[in-house]
Amino acid sequence: MPGNAEYAFYGRSFYQKNELIVKENVPLYFGKEQVGIGWNIMMAMWDGDECIGWLAADNLLYRTPLDEPKKEAIKLLAASVCQKIVKLRHTEASDARYGQLVTINSKRESELKALKHKLFAKKRNERWMGITDPDTGLPNALAMQMALPGLLKQARKEKLRIAALSIDIDCFAGYRKFYGDMAATNLVKKLADVMERQVGSHLSGMFAYSSPGTFSLLLLHDDDLMLREVAENMVHGVYHLNIPNKPSANYQRVTLSLGMTLSSVSVFTRKLKIMKRAEKLKTTAIKLGQNRVCLD
Repeated sequence: MPGNAEYAFYGRSFYQKNELIVKENVPLYFGKEQVGIGWNIMMAMWDGDECIGWLAADNLLYRTPLDEPKKEAIKLLAASVCQKIVKLRHTEASDARYGQLVTINSKRESELKALKHKLFAKKRNERWMGITDPDTGLPNALAMQMALPGLLKQARKEKLRIAALSIDIDCFAGYRKFYGDMAATNLVKKLADVMERQVGSHLSGMFAYSSPGTFSLLLLHDDDLMLREVAENMVHGVYHLNIPNKPSANYQRVTLSLGMTLSSVSVFTRKLKIMKRAEKLKTTAIKLGQNRVCLD
């Protein structure tokens, strides 16, 4: 059996990278029995900082002397075997990652399919109930009417004020006649996205496309200044989109006119009058030249 010196010899190769460990005139063993004296060489193989194995050789069988060609041969063999092992390990790791990605992708596809099915069912139900605009898919005036009692109840419970916004796309009838129905529908959906982004997710409320070229918006809030800023950003944001609108005599681009009221809610609040005041203010904004906000 190898002694302490031999163990030290083997141990050196596990912390010395790219170095051939040579030991001459050492005992050679066959199993547990010493059968002679000769040379022994060893070289460890590394993958980064991880030792993945080693190659060793001796002259137990052939009794040939140790020369430089033999040393170079063991180095080349160790490098070749190490390269193949590393490549195989990386391939196996890549295959494992690919399998994981396939599994995750399959799961995501199933989830997406389920969501699409739910969305389709939701839209089908909304169409059946008649609460979405058939062209744009946006909630319509009926949806707003159905949501209003719940919003008023929530406002009273949370002691919030309610903001009513009535918004017109200026010269919308002329835009649709000049650019066509498809362009008008796409315009409505684009402007709806712009306005909803201005509102953000921190305000609860209801957004509806109440009639051709007209939006209605109810928001629960406790900050009048923030609501005024939201309204002004909607009008300014659409103006700076620079969407051409040749029928607009004043601006030659798509603009909005907006009326907004800020009201406290009580048990005496009349649902039908909430939007009426905002609509009157919007009419005033149009009469004053469009592309503006009128507040009470």
